[in-house]
Amino acid sequence: MDSSFKTLRRRQLDEQFGKTDPIEMPRDGWVYEIRSALGMSMEDLGRRLGVIKQRIGKLEKSEVQGNVTLHSLQAAAEAMDCDFVYYFRPKKSLQSSVLKNAIRAAEIEVDKLNRNMALENQGLSKKKIKELKEELASDFVAYNDRRIWKTE
Repeated sequence: MDSSFKTLRRRQLDEQFGKTDPIEMPRDGWVYEIRSALGMSMEDLGRRLGVIKQRIGKLEKSEVQGNVTLHSLQAAAEAMDCDFVYYFRPKKSLQSSVLKNAIRAAEIEVDKLNRNMALENQGLSKKKIKELKEELASDFVAYNDRRIWKTE
């Protein structure tokens, strides 16, 4: 995927995520909440899924514990006439994440360069270090340089 396409796609995703408000999972999980709101018993949902009601209890418990499979959630959603939606929602924009990591990577690279140059009495001025870091960070972003993800 070329650099400009990645940048465009990142902007499009940021725009989409900006339109959605975060939705917290209910304390008892989505399966329980939707099933209860529909007035559906565990036995009713179990029949729709072809399992016994005890399996529905296990499904609801495993969802709350965080060890449910996506396949199980998808099947439960379908059985309750719901769409199953699964996605990652960035804490901040994707662009800000890229920029933050580009700055960190640039700082590491320039500081390493400056240490080596200082050993030869050719250290850079603070102003030049700042300029180089900004320029390198900008290049990392512009060229979607993967080195920005190798800083941790």
